[in-house]
Amino acid sequence: YAHFAMEKRLDSLEVMDPVTEVYNRKFGGQKIQDEWSRARRIQQPLSLVKMALDDFFELEQTLGETTRDQLLKNLAQLIQKTSRTNDFVFRSGLNELTMILPHCNRQGAMIRAERLRRVVESSQMLENGLKVSVSLGISEYPTLCADAKSLDETAAKALIHILEKGGNRLCLSKAPSNHKPEFEVPDEAVTSPRS
Repeated sequence: YAHFAMEKRLDSLEVMDPVTEVYNRKFGGQKIQDEWSRARRIQQPLSLVKMALDDFFELEQTLGETTRDQLLKNLAQLIQKTSRTNDFVFRSGLNELTMILPHCNRQGAMIRAERLRRVVESSQMLENGLKVSVSLGISEYPTLCADAKSLDETAAKALIHILEKGGNRLCLSKAPSNHKPEFEVPDEAVTSPRS
């Protein structure tokens, strides 16, 4: 049994981020590709939401790395607690968490992102009562991009754009002018997230 438990622990170390205890970037990148392939096959929308703490480096300098890590872990737990069962969360950067939202169009992703932004803003993220804000970048296949790589890249660009504008908001990616979606996504196909 001890040998089996050790193997299981080693397997989880390969796919989990030790700080946030959600999946790591490598595993998350593969999951985006897998979910995109499935979305394309069944012709259902797939949204990606990238989130970052506002004023991250100031928080790190003021609080220290240990407290910063606890803050990221608490944020990851909050995201998981408010997610649907088929949503997928992973750490995609030093100050970045990504949510993969299957069967969710851009309107549904925006509702989910805004709800999460408000929950974070009103929550005490540390025991000392610290409150923080987050910025979120959103993209959706097939309406705004053509493949898994561009889904990830456009969500990242939207996040960077809103961080540069001061943060504590969300930004929806814009489709390139020559983009033609592979299939139509009806506006009323909003998947309502669990509150």
